[in-house]
Amino acid sequence: MRLSPTAVLSLAVSLGATAACVSQQVEEGTSPIRLDIARSALPPPGLCRVWVSGLPVSQQPLSRGCAGIENTAPLGSRVLYRPDDGTRRLVVCHISTSDHGEIEGMDLFNIDNSRLIRVLQRYGEDPPSKACSGALSAPSAWEREDI
Repeated sequence: MRLSPTAVLSLAVSLGATAACVSQQVEEGTSPIRLDIARSALPPPGLCRVWVSGLPVSQQPLSRGCAGIENTAPLGSRVLYRPDDGTRRLVVCHISTSDHGEIEGMDLFNIDNSRLIRVLQRYGEDPPSKACSGALSAPSAWEREDI
């Protein structure tokens, strides 16, 4: 099927509007994006856990201390950081598929309803000075007190 230049332009404008809408939802914290990991599988407060997509819960690495965890995480995995400060939040760091230990994005989730609160780092932006664990102490990450 061959599209006319007008149809291609219309499709591009439509896709751009959709992306802008999703981006706005993410920044406002109203996005329907949800954490795809069961609450029972999250690390206990004060610990971290590497999460490898496609593995059953029983084969996932166990929760452990957070120091240096990004450096041991497999390519393409996620690192789950759960603070020990009484909040109901979880930082999820996405490990690059090409550079071991490099962080390609960070998200902040509410663990009670699994909803995305905000994107802390987008692909291509520099991570906090202490990698993902630095996000736990960054005041900007915890601005919303209603979660």
